[in-house]
Amino acid sequence: MPCIRLYLAALAAVATLLLSGCNGSASEGRKPQTADSLYNEERAMAIYDSLPEQALQILDSAKAAGNLTDYRAALLRAKILSSSTAMQQQDSVFMICETLLQQDEAKRNVDFRQDVLELLVNSSRCRYDYEEMVRWTTELATLLRDEHLEAEALRTEADLGLALTHIGQEDEGLAKIDNCIRQLENIRKFNELDAWLIAVKRKLNVLTEQGHDETLMVELATRMQQRLDDFAAHPDDYHDDTYREPDKEDIPFYHDFYYAQACAFKARAYAIQGNLVAAQREVDAFSKYPYGQSLDGRLMMAPTLGRLGDYDAVLSTYDEAEQKLLSEGDTVNGRLVEILHGHAEIAYAQATGTATANSSFSHSSLKKAYDYLNRYENLKNMLNDDLQRSKAQLYAARYHAYEQQMEIRQQETEAARNAVLAVAALLLALLATGFAVYYFRQQRLIQKKNRVLIEQMTEAATFKVKSEELRVRNEEDSVKSDEEKNNDKIDLNALTTKELSEHIRTVIIRERLFLDPQFDRQAAVKYFHLKKERIGAAFAQGSEHNSIADFINHCRLEYAKEQLATCPEMTVDDIASAAGFGTRRTFSRLFKERYSITPTEYRNQNSCLTK
Repeated sequence: MPCIRLYLAALAAVATLLLSGCNGSASEGRKPQTADSLYNEERAMAIYDSLPEQALQILDSAKAAGNLTDYRAALLRAKILSSSTAMQQQDSVFMICETLLQQDEAKRNVDFRQDVLELLVNSSRCRYDYEEMVRWTTELATLLRDEHLEAEALRTEADLGLALTHIGQEDEGLAKIDNCIRQLENIRKFNELDAWLIAVKRKLNVLTEQGHDETLMVELATRMQQRLDDFAAHPDDYHDDTYREPDKEDIPFYHDFYYAQACAFKARAYAIQGNLVAAQREVDAFSKYPYGQSLDGRLMMAPTLGRLGDYDAVLSTYDEAEQKLLSEGDTVNGRLVEILHGHAEIAYAQATGTATANSSFSHSSLKKAYDYLNRYENLKNMLNDDLQRSKAQLYAARYHAYEQQMEIRQQETEAARNAVLAVAALLLALLATGFAVYYFRQQRLIQKKNRVLIEQMTEAATFKVKSEELRVRNEEDSVKSDEEKNNDKIDLNALTTKELSEHIRTVIIRERLFLDPQFDRQAAVKYFHLKKERIGAAFAQGSEHNSIADFINHCRLEYAKEQLATCPEMTVDDIASAAGFGTRRTFSRLFKERYSITPTEYRNQNSCLTK
């Protein structure tokens, strides 16, 4: 009995030591509720443009209900906040997105990382923080080029060129924009056309800000209109099945939107040249389009109208825009700075233009112009101060994140050291336990000697029975059906790398696990109760697929290809979702990489063959 107590005490000591050296245990998170709910991503994003506060509340409720993952909810929150021009909201976008870039989802999901980087680029532009814009456009362009998305990369490099011109590198910036225009010129695909239009707009914006080369501005804007007319006349020739391509019924709106902007650029150039008749002609053409009648469109045309002497229209537009921003509580942003500056210029021009006719009115107008100029200077200084303050906070946050990473590494090192100590303690405890067991068995050896003969006799008597049972069991196993054998529990750790790969692939296909959008390598680790290194080795060494993710995508693509050929009633979006793809963009990209043809082209070819 004393020996037994000693044995139990040793085991208790080992257990206590191991528990004290561990840092908790893994726990399963609550499974999202995928049932229909008022609180989901679609409902929030349907209203975020007009009702951002309500959209944020729906996001919070969707996250609490388990309908959104934490990282997805954070990405959508940043997207909603980015629709505001307020500096504070854009600061929040920056903080959220920089945190998301450090998460595993951004490291393994290219589409997710692309979405985050695009938000950072747009937020940098809204903040007029062109140094940060250079940083994020460079990273985004690299990512897009690595994914062989050349048109998207060139679109991003056009933004990079614009940012470079604002930080004093005008020649380098214009060279980048010109390179984008040159590579995208005359390619009759919609994605390339859309990227080309963006690059041309960036070039026109730079030329407008520099205030020279109006002839080139007219040429570029006219070329925009020519290509837009060609697209509107031959939309099928430009069809490329990309997610940016508008539906056929939306093509006129797309054409008119960019065509009107081209008119605005031409009007501005003609007005600067002093060709007021041509400028007025473009203004009249611009006003016929819906964009020309919108507030944003009228703001774009305001400087040109000022040069044409239509001061009342310009001042009315600026007043409306200012009141709109103030009513939304958006009082510190670059848009308001531009409006105040334009208001001051027009008020001054109006005052000096009427000085001889009415000196009192001139004096009043001059005072109004100076008031706007003072407001412009104050707000500009405030915006610059806020930008510097937010950048300081951003740098501090980055440093804090670095400190946290160092602290995590230190904790990991300490945990590894504790693990080594725990293993050493376990070995010592096992050694002590072995000695205790040996001593205990020696004490009982004498008692066992009297029973040895009986045990031998019993074993001899039962040996024959066991041998017969073993023979019968072997015969039963030899005739057992393949299906029954597959139902037996398999020791996966005992399988070779090739056998394990075959088993995993068989289960994934048989159970159709690949149709679950959430099924990835981590899900497979949990499903098969294996380590990720074991699964990785099974596919890297025992399969023609490089990884389990590659095999899952293979299964999804094969399934989607079958649906495209046999289910004409389903849309491409429906098939992408049914096959387990998170987005159509990912599905289209992987499908074209695998089969060198888009999903729509594949379906059309099968339809022709059927006929």
